[in-house]
Amino acid sequence: MIRINLNTYKYVNGEWMQGGRPEPPPPPKSYAHASSPNFGDRLMGGSVSYSGVKLTNNGGHKKKAGDDDRKEVLVWLNSLHRYVPYLNIHRVDDNLEKLVASYRISVCEFIAVTAYQNDTGKPDLL
Repeated sequence: MIRINLNTYKYVNGEWMQGGRPEPPPPPKSYAHASSPNFGDRLMGGSVSYSGVKLTNNGGHKKKAGDDDRKEVLVWLNSLHRYVPYLNIHRVDDNLEKLVASYRISVCEFIAVTAYQNDTGKPDLL
């Protein structure tokens, strides 16, 4: 996951606008898919799920009982910043790793939020 720029965003009158001071970016991290390394034809034979990856704005994640057994990977994002996922493909031979392709998945670009930013989109709460 790559932060697109240093801007923060706010939702005003039905649209996202730049505003506010940026937070320092989280430390860069790469996450290997749970079924990797693997042969390309096996990965292409079906869908590849990232259901074990969870997005969080809690960079200072405090461990709770049972957290050591946690199966998901936590990806730290700054709230109200714009992100885009990247898919990197590496070739691994005899324990040597080489980046062979990197894909920006622009259709999945998003702004990380921790609360509803649109009053008309809020669910009715009882």
